[in-house]
Amino acid sequence: MRRARFLLLRLICYPALAVMLAAGVALGVVWVNGRCPPFDEIGVTCATKFSQALADFGLSIALLSATTGIPGIPALGGAWLMVLDLRRWQKSRSVAA
Repeated sequence: MRRARFLLLRLICYPALAVMLAAGVALGVVWVNGRCPPFDEIGVTCATKFSQALADFGLSIALLSATTGIPGIPALGGAWLMVLDLRRWQKSRSVAA
């Protein structure tokens, strides 16, 4: 039962972590690209369609996480589960060697 619960947590938390990381990367690319004004306003208008799409995606995920916490809180759980999985993987690898 415990394994099933942690498997279900992984199925929820890892995709949330991936979405948050993708939104962060999208905002980072737009920020480094320099084709958009600063993110001081709610709406951002960029020079190219690709930059606009990246900015819209990143800002929508950031605002959704700030207002509801939906992708943010499970992403924290995904980071915690990833640390536990990496520790267990490292421990099993050192025992096998």
